[in-house]
Amino acid sequence: MACWQFPEVIPANCTVDVEIEWKKQHKLLTTLNDGLAHYVLFGSRDRSFQIQAMSQDTFDIQIHFSNLPTKQFPIGSVIHLKWDKGGVRFKLSGMADEFYNESGRIERTTCV
Repeated sequence: MACWQFPEVIPANCTVDVEIEWKKQHKLLTTLNDGLAHYVLFGSRDRSFQIQAMSQDTFDIQIHFSNLPTKQFPIGSVIHLKWDKGGVRFKLSGMADEFYNESGRIERTTCV
């Protein structure tokens, strides 16, 4: 990947912007273009999730709820955020065993 830098820790009640950029390359090397960030929530009995970026036929960013149920998804669920060069969002909120998530495309009204 050209750019994949997730913070090691994201404090509670905070948001982070992360830039993800794939390298253009031949089909045979697509596994070198994948990324993974694994997060464990402090104080929540080892609840964890992964953010995964993959480039197979298309680019995809997905959230894997490896050991974290939310109100919308049970443990083991995967959300496919797809890829949009304008950005995608993922938000996790709540308290232990009462988590909610939001995800989708970022809507922008002006060009930067």
